[in-house]
Amino acid sequence: MIPLRDVIPSRTFPAVTVSLIGLNAVMFVYQQSLAAGALSAVAYRYGVTPAAFEWWSLVTASFVHEGWLPFGVNMLMLWLFGESLEDRTGRARFLALYLICGALAALGHEWTHSASGRPTVGASGAVAGILGAYFVMYPRSRILTFVPVPGVGPLIEVTAVAFLGVWLFVQLLSSTVLMTAAGFAMLEGFSFAACAAAFIGGALLIPVFRRAERVRVDWWHDRAG
Repeated sequence: MIPLRDVIPSRTFPAVTVSLIGLNAVMFVYQQSLAAGALSAVAYRYGVTPAAFEWWSLVTASFVHEGWLPFGVNMLMLWLFGESLEDRTGRARFLALYLICGALAALGHEWTHSASGRPTVGASGAVAGILGAYFVMYPRSRILTFVPVPGVGPLIEVTAVAFLGVWLFVQLLSSTVLMTAAGFAMLEGFSFAACAAAFIGGALLIPVFRRAERVRVDWWHDRAG
């Protein structure tokens, strides 16, 4: 299930969201130009390595990705859900929320995998925080998704809650089954606890970061019934 767009209209240009995607893209292109040994060195230098934890990795780990799939998925999710939140919170607050959620993910991984010597990289944690904030702000939103299943897709609209459920299931599956499967050694650094910590953090922090003066967004915002 691939999300394509939501139904929340944005009234401002998402400058911070676009800048974050651009920064991640520049870093990813740079990584792809490196040899395998140098690429691994970047992950150890800027990723979160619990057994050799460095405070700057709370920020830098969110801008390093191991491969095309995690990079593409994270940037797509950031674009789809980040623009609506940035419009509601304002640019400075959205940037702060994004960075804090990324740091919470790193701390969650550090706490649950303190003996691990493998670095964790990627924007999955920060994006999880954005998702948590989005679903608190817009629980009645609908997401247009691409579902390549005969008789179901290819395009369907699902509720935000349904999409969240699928996303959580995929994260849990990735952190349990795939981590122990042969051929998935690259996923050892992934932590469901990291995404869970960021998701909860985003959900709890968004009431503080949202701008109260923003006009409520029609029926899908938080009207009951």
